[in-house]
Amino acid sequence: MLRTYDAATVRAAEEPLLAAGEPLMARAARALANAIIWELRRRSIRVSGTRIAIFAGAGNNGGDALYAGAYLAGGGGPPGFSRGGPPPPIHCSMMYRCVRGHGST
Repeated sequence: MLRTYDAATVRAAEEPLLAAGEPLMARAARALANAIIWELRRRSIRVSGTRIAIFAGAGNNGGDALYAGAYLAGGGGPPGFSRGGPPPPIHCSMMYRCVRGHGST
């Protein structure tokens, strides 16, 4: 059975960590990027040169996905992503430069 938590419980658990300056989004993004890399390697697919599309919503989970795309772009992969809906896609290398510029990597 899969154990789940409601949003209020998760926010309460995250609150002291965020107040202490823990980079939770960066950690979640790194874990997601690592899982994607692991899955690609499991399928004998190289990250470098592989096009990866990341579709992300406007919430915090979408932010995790965008940062994961930035990590993947930094590793040589050229993923593109779009925030679910009409906005034009942004190339992950642009996001990577933004992330690096703000010290979040």
